[in-house]
Amino acid sequence: MSEEILSKFEEEPPEGYNREGIIVPPDYYAVIEKKATIMGKETVKREIEKTENLPHGFIFSPDYTPRILIEDGKVVAIEILKKE
Repeated sequence: MSEEILSKFEEEPPEGYNREGIIVPPDYYAVIEKKATIMGKETVKREIEKTENLPHGFIFSPDYTPRILIEDGKVVAIEILKKE
């Protein structure tokens, strides 16, 4: 089920924002940057990976904005966005 939901986030986030993570309850998926140098040119690939080691307690930051995916009247995912 999580893979099906995550596939809905394959498109780019809204203009002016970067995707930092996705919550598909009860899991958190972080956006990981993987860098490689190919023939002197650096490339960066962003992938979504499940994160296991989350801090305990409340997390708040005015730098982040949630975007909520609702289907059939239920919250199925929360995307965490950061303004560029």
